[in-house]
Amino acid sequence: MADKEQVKGKFNEAKGSVREAVGNMTGDDQQVAKGQAEQAEGKAQGFVGKVMDTARDLGDKAARTAEGVADAVKDATHSETPSR
Repeated sequence: MADKEQVKGKFNEAKGSVREAVGNMTGDDQQVAKGQAEQAEGKAQGFVGKVMDTARDLGDKAARTAEGVADAVKDATHSETPSR
């Protein structure tokens, strides 16, 4: 699942690419620089989004593992209880 920061990042990268291309075509160095800056910002946002997505996945895995351990402990304690 893509994090919304990843989506924002892709948008900013695309916007920056267009701005840079327009700046190159028109000879506007300021637009080229702004486009490059937007692309860099987009890449950073994408990276942050990936980190957040990975952290969320790890948290989900840890929760599932903890639930599995708890269930295993319950099963083990119930099966070892002597019946009368």
